[in-house]
Amino acid sequence: MENKGNGKENQTFFTEWLEKLQQESWQLELLISGFAIVGIYSTRTIIADFQFYRINELYSELGLLVGMLTYVFKTGWLIFFINLIVHVILRGLWIGTIGLRYVSSEIDCDNMKYADRFTNFLKNKVGSYDNFIERLEKLCSVLFVYKFLLFLFCLSLFIFMFELIFIIVLLEKLFPNSQDAIAFGGLLVLFFLLLGSLVFIDLISLGALKKIKDKRVSTVYFYIYRFISFITLSFLYRPLLYNFIDNSYTRKLFYFSVPYIFIVMGGYNLLENNPNPYLPDQRML
Repeated sequence: MENKGNGKENQTFFTEWLEKLQQESWQLELLISGFAIVGIYSTRTIIADFQFYRINELYSELGLLVGMLTYVFKTGWLIFFINLIVHVILRGLWIGTIGLRYVSSEIDCDNMKYADRFTNFLKNKVGSYDNFIERLEKLCSVLFVYKFLLFLFCLSLFIFMFELIFIIVLLEKLFPNSQDAIAFGGLLVLFFLLLGSLVFIDLISLGALKKIKDKRVSTVYFYIYRFISFITLSFLYRPLLYNFIDNSYTRKLFYFSVPYIFIVMGGYNLLENNPNPYLPDQRML
């Protein structure tokens, strides 16, 4: 009984400590974001040089696999850099709003002596200044962890595609010039794509397949879900994901994740580095 009491006291103390820590987390957010922006920006040329080395030194299947790794670096660079910049700007705005509150306190619409129509409109639409600060605080806190979730999504996707390509390359090396091996590899890749598509549909629909009550369907999908989670390493950040989508506020931001990821994946050309700017790009020849 004494051990159970100590366990409850420790849990209560830990919960209170977390609640206190989350109120002061903005200081760590700004500190980490500032150092991270400088560090991430300085790696831009390193990633570009690594890509240049791959293009000129690595060929065939190895070059393809290393190229996918380069693509991961580029996408991760964009995700972290863009979101860190946005986070620092919004967190700076949040600090500024608190400083303004010290001088001006709440919004006094009556003191501005507007017409009743405008006064009522501002009271309803603008609302309390403290509520504005609270909304800004929530947005900043969510954005700080949002970039990690986006990168982990992209990483799982790249791992999945890497494994598919690796299967094809491995079969070609083990059974060269074998049509049966190529056909088997193609069927295996299609099967993996089918399983991955089911889990992806379930993800963007916030668990539509998990909500099916039929025992046979839920049993089959359970093993599919566990298998894809294992091969994509998504089980490592599962607590982060489900804590993100179980809240209506963060769930809205999650809906934006899929188009945002594809936009970022298409914007990797920002990292291109042409060491011979006066020569035509080889891709244009």
